Amino acid sequence: VSNNFDDGDALGWKVVDQTDKASNWIVSTGEYRQQNRVQSVNGYVESYHLGSYAFWEAGTSLKDYRFSVEATYLSTSLADDIGVMFRYQDANNYYRFSMNSRTGFSRLEKRTGGIFSTLAVNSRGYNSPNQLLAITIEVNGPDILVFLNGDPLFAVTDSSLAIGTVALYT
Repeated sequence: VSNNFDDGDALGWKVVDQTDKASNWIVSTGEYRQQNRVQSVNGYVESYHLGSYAFWEAGTSLKDYRFSVEATYLSTSLADDIGVMFRYQDANNYYRFSMNSRTGFSRLEKRTGGIFSTLAVNSRGYNSPNQLLAITIEVNGPDILVFLNGDPLFAVTDSSLAIGTVALYT
């Protein structure tokens, strides 16, 4: 499955806002962009950030797959989290890889039954506007591999979620 948004629409993708700030997802010149800052004082569960995401509705039964995305954060005024979600089942059950420039971290986390937990973390964030971030996620059974710009970043084993779709997260 491939979607490069060259057709000018985001049909099949459903947007979810987790905070009281509205997102603004648009398709422009073959890119799916989220243009509003959605950070809010109500946008945290412990140290886990809530934001906005768009998930691919047709992928709910995906099991083992490789998911690749090229992401770019647009400006320093939006310099918070960017990432992907996978094996997404619903708002309370998914894995998420997120990066943050303001606090300088990359984190692989899961949310099961509405409870967040960290699977892996490091101090490698992103740092400049318009920096291309090539994110690849590989899931095979309980094995989860995360690559950033072709380099291995995290490798973990977790069997909490066996199926689910993919999502783009900010």
